[in-house]
Amino acid sequence: MYRRPTLAKRIAELRRAYTGETDSTLIPAAQATLTALDTAQRRAVMDILDSDFRARLLGDPTPAVDPIIRSTVLLDTAVHRQQELETAILLALGHVHTYHGHGPALPQQVVCRMVRPTTDGLILHMSTQTLAVLLAELLPRDHDGHLVGLAGLRWRLHRRHLELVLADAEPTVHVAVASTSYRQFAAALAFATTAGGFAADHRDEPAPLSELEHVAIALDQSPGPVALASSLLRRFGLFRMASWISIEPIGSTCLRLDWADGSTPAQVAAMLTHPIAGLPDDRFDAATTADGTIVLNCAGLGGTLSLRHHAATPPRPNMTSAWTAFHQVINAPNPTGPASEAEQSA
Repeated sequence: MYRRPTLAKRIAELRRAYTGETDSTLIPAAQATLTALDTAQRRAVMDILDSDFRARLLGDPTPAVDPIIRSTVLLDTAVHRQQELETAILLALGHVHTYHGHGPALPQQVVCRMVRPTTDGLILHMSTQTLAVLLAELLPRDHDGHLVGLAGLRWRLHRRHLELVLADAEPTVHVAVASTSYRQFAAALAFATTAGGFAADHRDEPAPLSELEHVAIALDQSPGPVALASSLLRRFGLFRMASWISIEPIGSTCLRLDWADGSTPAQVAAMLTHPIAGLPDDRFDAATTADGTIVLNCAGLGGTLSLRHHAATPPRPNMTSAWTAFHQVINAPNPTGPASEAEQSA
């Protein structure tokens, strides 16, 4: 006999499609959603889950959804500096594919297997290899008089996770990388410094802002539509089955996404316009180009997405020396952690 899934189960499965989370976090999150909603809001959720919302792709704003419902199911942030940090991380993840394919260091794999938007911030679950690329892309440094990386980015290494913060922002602006040990972080940092040709030491953190960083922060030049990019990172589970993904800003209002395998552009666009768990907007306009690219305009978020699927793998630069440095640290018999170093110098 068929038994209709409970509302909590349906909410959990809906969120899983966007975040890639497991039951250990999904079930509590779904239960918390039900607790936060009143009877009328629960009924609205059930009605929407039972409805056909595909007309939203063609500009139909219905069904309109209470923002409280959206935020309890999948939380977005309205803090501009948090959006900027998440945008930089999203764009860095869109470059991971360029470091693939050189020996066993980084075979084709999920770029980021899970994202967890919470009331305290955003938690990412990724491999140590992906973290290595993230640091190589984002750590700020001087390159021939020009700033490379994200101005103000600093890290805090905790016992079981790494925290990425902005030195010039409030302490609440942060993104956590879960399940990161000192050994893993040290290996990721070794890769980043070798690939980028610069020096970095955890004992220097938090380092003061450099002159180039001060200038970049004062100019406040955000790469692309930050509200849209932040919301996309919080739904990165939509691309967890992709073998590679490229994400590039086109001007200040457009993000171009290219990927292989996984969902099609039409499927991704439909998920992004879902009334409850999709992007926090109620009016979309979509168009399809001759090569199959779907252009999704999100007026309420001030940006546009270009979604394109590929069959071929893009070219990659040679990163052999950086991965060699990574392996030397990750396979070291007794890597020295911050605590033991402090004990030795005492």
